Amino acid sequence: MLYLDFPAMVLIGVALPLLSWTVACRTTASPVLRTAAVLVSTGLFLAATLGWYAPARDTPGSL
Repeated sequence: MLYLDFPAMVLIGVALPLLSWTVACRTTASPVLRTAAVLVSTGLFLAATLGWYAPARDTPGSL
């Protein structure tokens, strides 16, 4: 499964900022809002990626 997950994450990680920049360019004229859209989408992607690949934590009382 790792053979598919890593290339997909790389492709999505490249495509998502470009897509958010394109959408922001078509909807707003402000460069600050465009940059904010890219940073927010990239930050959310990184948070989702780190959450996906984080190792499972042991719960208290489990063996």
